[in-house]
Amino acid sequence: MTYLSPLGYLLGLEGAALLRGLREGTADQAFAEARTAEIRGLLDTPELARAEGVTAVPGAIGTADVYEEWAAYYDEPGNQMIDIEQPVVRRILDGLPVGTALDAACGTPPICTGSAIA
Repeated sequence: MTYLSPLGYLLGLEGAALLRGLREGTADQAFAEARTAEIRGLLDTPELARAEGVTAVPGAIGTADVYEEWAAYYDEPGNQMIDIEQPVVRRILDGLPVGTALDAACGTPPICTGSAIA
C-alpha cells in the first residue's frame, strides 16, 4: 500500500522539477530559488498541512474508472483542483498574446466539445 499525501505529492513535484533542471542543465539560480520559494509556500499553507491523505492499493482501480468518476464532477463548483490550477493557468495565459485557443485535451466531454475559447 502507498500513502498519498497532498502536501507530499506537491513537494515531490517541486523536487522532480529541481532534479529535472539539474539533469537537463536548465536550473539556473532563478529557477532554483523559485522552486525553493514554492516549497516554502507549500509548507506554509495550513490547508495542505491539515489535508488528509489516502491509502492506495496498486491495481485496485484503473485509469478509466478514475476518469469516468472524475469527469462528471470536474467542472462543478467546489472542485478544489480548479482552485489549485487557476492561478497557474492564469500566470501562463497572462504571458501570452490575446487570441483564440482550442482546449483539445480538456477531458470533460459534457462541457468541452472542442469549442474555441476567445
